[in-house]
Amino acid sequence: MENYHLHSLPKNIDLKGKTVFIVRYLTDSLKNLIKANRRNIKRLIYLMDDDLLDVRATSGLSLRYRWKVFWYATRHKSWIKDIGAEVWVCNEHLARKYRDLHPRVVLPYPLEIGPLGVNFNPDGNILVFYHSTYSYRKEFEWLAEVVRKVTEKKTNILFEIIANKCTVSFFKNLKNVILFKPMSWRTYLRFSIMRYRHIGLAPMFDTPFNRGRSYTKFFDITRAGGVGIYSAESIYAEMISSAGAGMVLPMEVKDWVEVIIELARNKKKRQEIYQNALRLIEHLKQKSEQIWTSLEIH
Repeated sequence: MENYHLHSLPKNIDLKGKTVFIVRYLTDSLKNLIKANRRNIKRLIYLMDDDLLDVRATSGLSLRYRWKVFWYATRHKSWIKDIGAEVWVCNEHLARKYRDLHPRVVLPYPLEIGPLGVNFNPDGNILVFYHSTYSYRKEFEWLAEVVRKVTEKKTNILFEIIANKCTVSFFKNLKNVILFKPMSWRTYLRFSIMRYRHIGLAPMFDTPFNRGRSYTKFFDITRAGGVGIYSAESIYAEMISSAGAGMVLPMEVKDWVEVIIELARNKKKRQEIYQNALRLIEHLKQKSEQIWTSLEIH
């Protein structure tokens, strides 16, 4: 399969008889390329793994992110429909919302990263991590209070946080915090499989945009070797809870502080939850394989 970055498309691409995937974002140059070759394209598929086609869904996010989503996705909704693209979405919420596009639900597939469960930490500290993007600015601000209260109570709990210039200020004056700048997906993938971490955090408020999220955050946390604490507001909360594959909590600072400290001192519980997470990932993997097989992509 050939992959091209949105802003580095070759001038001459042979699309005859090909299946073309558009992942999330479009540009006018890409649209022109597809329009010129539409009759020769075997299948045209638009893959949407967030709520990208409704400007109201991004309300409350940063203006920079809202503009990016609008420019590269939202404004192209009519074109996606008119050009006759198949629309694939990541959950039932998006399928219901965009039923006029006749979407198909396609579940995410976990990456193969080798043996899991190996965790090293020579200093004996417990490392809690939050790896996210600036689209979660509200969650970053909320999490800073959790970090402050935990580090006031426990000196052996460290926090590893990926934050950009808009969110780093929430954590600059807090102790026991290690800050990383955002990185490319390929760099992050290599970074995330260095399994020195113990507990992963996935806070999420109930917002229109968050309702369109899939459960890739569960994949990320497990891949990094951590036991996850997830928001009860997330669409995957019931799945995580019923499988015992993580801790599911309301967005109350007190609850998150208590559970982080409890998991930090209970290695056996972390191991049990982690094994449940691995089993759930295998189940989701099989479920995803069944769907992808039925799609007959060649």
